[in-house]
Amino acid sequence: MASDPYTYPGTETLRNRLGITDDKTLTEAERRLTQARGAEAARLTFPATADGYRALHKHLFQDLYDWAGQDRTVSIAKGGSSFAAVPISRANWTSGSRR
Repeated sequence: MASDPYTYPGTETLRNRLGITDDKTLTEAERRLTQARGAEAARLTFPATADGYRALHKHLFQDLYDWAGQDRTVSIAKGGSSFAAVPISRANWTSGSRR
């Protein structure tokens, strides 16, 4: 991932608040932290809108990523799978369609 502002230079590891640079360790931390935040989120209400999605994302990932809940500036991939492609994500929310 050349020049990806979301990853540590020369790696595919997402920059994170915990300073973890090992993918396996980050994946485990993400699993534990988002599981706890997910249990909280299950008791909350998030509107089915772009702002609601951002609020949910921020809630789930706030402990790990400074950019949680913000629109992407570049497409992102993890574990060899691409997701949250910038043009597609923004176009879907703008048109009201969610895939």
